[in-house]
Amino acid sequence: MKKPVLKIDKLSKSFGAIKANDNLNFNLFRNEIHALIGPNGSGKSTLVKQVSGFLKQDSGQIYLEEIDISNYSAEQRSRMG
Repeated sequence: MKKPVLKIDKLSKSFGAIKANDNLNFNLFRNEIHALIGPNGSGKSTLVKQVSGFLKQDSGQIYLEEIDISNYSAEQRSRMG
């Protein structure tokens, strides 16, 4: 079975009463191409900032090559690729 390069598991982020991402789950596999689309304010930039480490999630995990990078800094994540 293929293992995801990037796995997002139950990721959430709120700004006060506004939920930018709520219990988000998805897997990205090697050699696949994906797009992140949606209207303004739908949480696209928030998700990218969470994955890159510039914004801490409220809950959930982010895995890169099966390593939990949820608490890694942006610099640590960048060094991993």
